[in-house]
Amino acid sequence: MSGLEGRRDSRDVPSTRRAEVTAIVERLAPGRRAALVEALAAFNAAGAEPPVPAAGDLELHALGRPVPRQAAPSECSR
Repeated sequence: MSGLEGRRDSRDVPSTRRAEVTAIVERLAPGRRAALVEALAAFNAAGAEPPVPAAGDLELHALGRPVPRQAAPSECSR
């Protein structure tokens, strides 16, 4: 496998994992899903992790991890 293929494969891992987790979470009853979200938020808070942005606010870093999307420049900053 070339370096380029390895980088491409490593970028696919987070999106594949996210899709698998999403499918599992969607099978939970709504009450259990809400409890899971609450528990994960508490886990992040206990670990002093920053809040996770909404999925639409993320883009992939060159290393494959999600990072906040850069805001487009406003008309005032031009």
